[in-house]
Amino acid sequence: ALHMYKDVVQGVSLFSRVDDTFLSKVCMELQTRVFLPGDWIILKGDIGSELYIISRGVCQVFLRDPWEIEESQDMEEDKEILLSNGQFFGEISLLMEVRRTTSVQAKTICEVNVLVQEIFEEILRESPDFAEEMKMLIVKRKVENFQKLHHE
Repeated sequence: ALHMYKDVVQGVSLFSRVDDTFLSKVCMELQTRVFLPGDWIILKGDIGSELYIISRGVCQVFLRDPWEIEESQDMEEDKEILLSNGQFFGEISLLMEVRRTTSVQAKTICEVNVLVQEIFEEILRESPDFAEEMKMLIVKRKVENFQKLHHE
């Protein structure tokens, strides 16, 4: 598992300043899932308990509920937010125990590495510095999402 995931995990900004032991723990706990174009990976409002890291493929992030977008007359009002190899999502629900704040849909065939909450919390307990960085990142993401949603 370590060799399979290490290249992917090392390329993730979230894990850029952690040591090899920490990276190894993360790699050993990852699961792989494959999604087809059009598959919903997460839905806004759902209870989240997983962090997703894109290994291959492209996903689209929706700040509004998917059905709101479909009903909208003007599809252009929602800026397209795309994530690809090495990018991640799902961290807000994972850490803050809140419902999902966005929806994410596969645009291409996507191979996604998943870290479940129980394991993630174990890793955070062993690395308080990383836990603090994660909290700061989440606040930043929430502010960015709010600004994108309300300033278009």
